[in-house]
Amino acid sequence: MRGLAPRTARHAWSCAVLLAALAGAGAARADDCAREDAALARDAAELPKVELANTTDWQNTCITLEVNMDFAARLARHAAQCPAAPQSASAAQWAEQGAKDTAEFRRRKCRHTF
Repeated sequence: MRGLAPRTARHAWSCAVLLAALAGAGAARADDCAREDAALARDAAELPKVELANTTDWQNTCITLEVNMDFAARLARHAAQCPAAPQSASAAQWAEQGAKDTAEFRRRKCRHTF
């Protein structure tokens, strides 16, 4: 029984450290959500418009589609991790647009560049 007390104390100490780390991780995650949300807002404003791409220039159209598909996937990951973030509200709309862009990307037989 004598050897059990130090082991129990170490176990309790390990649990306390783990709980403190988890509490800190929640605060850090909130900061990460806010930072990523701001970056997504900036990036959304700068996205190329597919309807403005020259349809005869297939490479430009493919790149535009790929950029928008990548943004939709990034926003979906963000919405899964930070559902309360303001940009997460548009995730469903972007998922639908991303599916359309993916279908068009395949229809045009585009190749991924990044």
